[in-house]
Amino acid sequence: MARLPTARPPREMSALLSYELELARAHYGRLPFALKHTLADHPLFNLDALAELADRLPSEVVEHNLASVGALEPGGVVPRLDASAGEIVRGIETNGCWIVLPCIPETPPYDALYGRILDELAPIVPGGRAAMRKLLGVVFVASRQSTTPSHVDPELGFLLHLRGSKRVSIGQFPTAEAEQDDLDRFHRGGHRNTDQLPVDVTHFDLEPGDGLHVPPFVPHWVEGGDEVTISLSVGFHTPSNLRRLRVNQWNAYARRVGLSPEPYGRRPARDRAKARLLNAAASTVHRIRGRS
Repeated sequence: MARLPTARPPREMSALLSYELELARAHYGRLPFALKHTLADHPLFNLDALAELADRLPSEVVEHNLASVGALEPGGVVPRLDASAGEIVRGIETNGCWIVLPCIPETPPYDALYGRILDELAPIVPGGRAAMRKLLGVVFVASRQSTTPSHVDPELGFLLHLRGSKRVSIGQFPTAEAEQDDLDRFHRGGHRNTDQLPVDVTHFDLEPGDGLHVPPFVPHWVEGGDEVTISLSVGFHTPSNLRRLRVNQWNAYARRVGLSPEPYGRRPARDRAKARLLNAAASTVHRIRGRS
């Protein structure tokens, strides 16, 4: 079990976040690292405010399901409650659900706070704030003892825990074959849950005020404690991460038709060519859909 450090004073202090800059830069994008934040008592993240946010969001962008699931749900489909997002948040103390409220980067007044968080993360990121693309921000609200099954996330993520206690278990794919199978399925449009639990796992116990960097495509699962939990997840892509996504997507479809493409990073010039081709194809599809 890994407890997030509290005794060692942070090297970088800010109004909302604190972290050790040298450690953060060394681990960023590759390994988890701890940080602290001052958002646990922020009024935008109490249940009443989040219920109002849930009422404002289109139903198709809100993800929710029953929280009493296992750490492994390889099919990617779990049962859900027949209720609106606002009803689920208001009943979270007793309904046994888990809900994700997205669109924080674009939704007032959360957007201004989100921008401040990105500004304070910028010293970690090569290229700073200008390198942050495809911004992502979601609030997780979960009933007691809820579980988020083992999965991967494609973005560079920062989990800021706000209420209750939560354990995040981060590991590695059990084999290279399992990693390729799971990521190929994801890159071809499948769900992000893994087919096997990670190995070489480190457990991070989070209390309000704790934060954790979750690098892209590392398998992990999350277990809540004995009370309602609330967390804010801040994420983004960078040009290098988007290029990696495009190359891995190319490789996934190439393997599906029997080819044996070289993995990302082995031939940078070829990686750039793959990414350009897929970007051009995506732009063409977007223009065609725009005219239809």
